[in-house]
Amino acid sequence: MNPRRDDPSEPLPALVPWWPRAPLPDQHRLERVPDRSLARMSVLAILTLGWIALAGSMALAALGAGWLTATIAGAVLATAAVLLLRAWGAGTYVNDAGFVVRRVASGRAGRWREVTEITVGRTRVIIHTVDRSIPTNVARWSLDILGRQQAYEAEADRLIRWFDQQ
Repeated sequence: MNPRRDDPSEPLPALVPWWPRAPLPDQHRLERVPDRSLARMSVLAILTLGWIALAGSMALAALGAGWLTATIAGAVLATAAVLLLRAWGAGTYVNDAGFVVRRVASGRAGRWREVTEITVGRTRVIIHTVDRSIPTNVARWSLDILGRQQAYEAEADRLIRWFDQQ
């Protein structure tokens, strides 16, 4: 088996099996709506530095402890790492084929042909499909929009334009 990826149309294996998959195998072509703000990047950077400090402290503490303590410390660190990775990837992503709404604990993906309408609510944009309503991460009080006047309406319009183009 060739370790290089010569065929870009072939999907990459998922890092975490329950991670929501993109509507197309071409996952690197997804565009985030809205883009990450400085506030979100700052919070995620602080959480990452906190995880690093916690990991170092727990690893040193577990060295002198028994197997049970080391196993519990490893489970806590692994869980925190997965949640942190999910937090870095959280957001609403779109491309020509469809959308992906990633949250820390869940995610939904769909194709534009399944979408019946997009509703711009007072606090959040909701994508309605044939069988469910999916609240997006485009929200009035999101860290990506916070502090920018009229950014909520602009990002909602951006999401609607992706839907209308299909």
